[in-house]
Order: sequence, then C-alpha cells, then structure tokens
Amino acid sequence: MYLELSYTNNTPLPAKHHDTDGYISWCGSISKSVSPSYRLGWCLPGRYLEQYRHNFAAGCYGVNVILQLAISDFIDSGRYGKLIKSRRSRLLELRHEYLAYLSLHLPQNAKMSDPQGRYVLWIQIPGLDTQAFTTKCSDIAVFETENIQDYYFLIEELRDSKIFSEPYFEIVDIFPAIENGFVEFEARLASV
Repeated sequence: MYLELSYTNNTPLPAKHHDTDGYISWCGSISKSVSPSYRLGWCLPGRYLEQYRHNFAAGCYGVNVILQLAISDFIDSGRYGKLIKSRRSRLLELRHEYLAYLSLHLPQNAKMSDPQGRYVLWIQIPGLDTQAFTTKCSDIAVFETENIQDYYFLIEELRDSKIFSEPYFEIVDIFPAIENGFVEFEARLASV
C-alpha cells in the first residue's frame, strides 16, 4: 500500500515484479491515496488464485461498478496522477517538518530512518524500555521532558501543529516511559 506515494519521481517496483514463481500476493488500494471510503483495490494472488477466490467470495458483498468506472475515468484523465504528485509534494514537506521537529526534541543518541515515501518513520532510542509499559508499540516517537507539565505542553503543541492537524499522522496511543527505568528498579530492588 502507498507505493505511489514515494518522494521520488520514480515509483519503486513492488516485490511482485521480481516474483517469477507466484509466491507473492500483491494487494493494492486506491482507497489509501484517494479516499478511504471508496474501499476499492486489487489483488494479484499469484499461485494462490483459487484460495483467494474462495476467501474473497466468502467476504465480498458486491463491488460498486459505478465507483469503479468513475475511478477508471479519473485515472485515464490524468487527474489521479496530478493528485498523487501534489500528495507526494505535501508529504515531503511534512516529512521535513517532522524530522526537524524530532531532531530538536529527541535525545542525541536517537536514530531516525530516512523515509523515501508513505507514512512511516522509524525511530530507535537506545535504552528506552517501552515494553515495561506496553507490548503494543511498533512505531513510536519519543519526547523527553524534565517534568510532567512540560510533557503535557509538548503533546498539546504537537496536536496543534501541522504534523498532526493534516490528515497524515494520528496519535493513537500515548505511553509514558522512563529511560532505563528497569535499571533504577533493579537497583532499588537490590537495596531492599
């Protein structure tokens, strides 16, 4: 998904391009880049075509043919390409803003990925033990403050910033953590 939202002018080839034996099922969706309400996509299931047909038939409640034709016209007219180009440009602007903001607020030893498109930014912070608080974390942003009020103000500023007021990022959960908290805990435990 989001393959067409690369920041470069050349859309990267999907893994399916290199699959000569049909082991990769390639799924895509115009809904991700145009509108989530369309729920319109495709699948190239390779050698799993019969399984796909069986599973699709069990869960499919019909396809909106009028919507398919409208999207086809939208693509053929060139307007889809223009939309994607403008979305790429806006995402790239947001990426620069986001990386600049995080560079100022993350610890010096934090490492950030250099995303070339889509909506994912990987952040690694050595010594951060988020699993002590939750196992739900996969993509995280970490903000370090001296006290809880500064942390609260930071989150409020972030919610009001373009980073989250644009529809590209969403705060799903906030998990407080203490850097190297397990070290302090073990030390306290050992002293008792």
